[in-house]
Amino acid sequence: MSKIVELYVRELTREGSTMTINDVPKKLRKQVEDAIAAIEAAANAGTAKEGASE
Repeated sequence: MSKIVELYVRELTREGSTMTINDVPKKLRKQVEDAIAAIEAAANAGTAKEGASE
């Protein structure tokens, strides 16, 4: 992930951020969306594993 994509992802996922995906340049939007989806999938997988082990 490039540094600029990482910065956009960090800002978009930050608590209290007013930035939206529409604020991301169109050329980078797909990369940012994919990175956020990967983060959410990893978080959901971690939650599913915790629920299964209880």
